[in-house]
Amino acid sequence: MNRHASEYYHLQSTDTTPIDGKFLFKSEEEKYNIISRLKEQKSIKNYCVEQQITPDIRKWVMLSLELINYLDEACILIGVTDITDLKKNEEELYKHASFDMLTGVLNRRSGLELLSQQLSAGSESQEFIICYIDINDLKKTNDLFGHSTGDDLIKTCCDTINHQITSNDVLFRLGGDEFILVFFQKQMKDVQQLVRNIKLGFEEINGSKQKPYSISASYGFYHYKPGTVITLEKILEMADQEMYKEKCDQKKTMINPTPNSDRTVSQI
Repeated sequence: MNRHASEYYHLQSTDTTPIDGKFLFKSEEEKYNIISRLKEQKSIKNYCVEQQITPDIRKWVMLSLELINYLDEACILIGVTDITDLKKNEEELYKHASFDMLTGVLNRRSGLELLSQQLSAGSESQEFIICYIDINDLKKTNDLFGHSTGDDLIKTCCDTINHQITSNDVLFRLGGDEFILVFFQKQMKDVQQLVRNIKLGFEEINGSKQKPYSISASYGFYHYKPGTVITLEKILEMADQEMYKEKCDQKKTMINPTPNSDRTVSQI
C-alpha cells in the first residue's frame, strides 16, 4: 500500500506491519466472489463499492483489480479511485428525477411508473388500493395568505399523511393539490382506518390554532385485484370520481347542515 492509499484509508502503514485488507469489501462473501471472478477473468475493471473508511466516514470507490504474480506468489493488485462526489451527484439527480422537491414524496412520474409496473406484471401483480386525495381550499389559502403559506399547507398535509401510513404504503404527488396513496397488503377496512387517522391528524392541527389555515381533504378509492382488465388512466379516473362525489357531499353539508347531526364533514 503506497503512502497516498494509507492516508486515504487513515492507516499507519509500515513495511513490518501487515494491514488487514477486509475494509476494502462489504463482506467476506463479496471478497471471495471477487477472488473467484479473478481466477477466471484475471482482471476486473470499474468495480464500484461503498466502503467504511472510519467509523464516521463512508466513501464510494471504484476498484480496478488484477491477478498478478509477485515474487513467485499469486497476488491481487488493486487500484482505488474515489468517486464519492460522483455518487453524491448521481443521488442528487435521482432525487430531482424521482421526488417532489416541495414535499419530499415521490413525484408524478415515479408514482405512475410504480402503478404501471404493477398492472403490467400480469399474474405476478399485487393487489392494491389507491386513495385519491385532493387538499381542500388550497387556492383560498394562496389568495388569503400567499403561496408560501399554500406551500406550507401542502407540506403539512404530506407530513401528517406520512406519519400515519406504514412502510409498505406509497404516497406520491400527482400534481398541484392532488396526491395518490397506494396501499399494498391491506384490506379496505384497514385503509379506511388509516384515512380516519389522517383526518384526526388534520383535526388536531386545526384545533391547535398554530396554522392560519384549516386543513381538510377529499378522498376517493379504487380497489385493484390481479386479473382485472383495466388501464391506469381508468383507475385514476374512477378514484377521482369517487373523490369528487365526497367533495360535493362536503359542500352540501357545509351549506345545509343537518340539525343535531353528528355527521362529520368528510365520511368514508
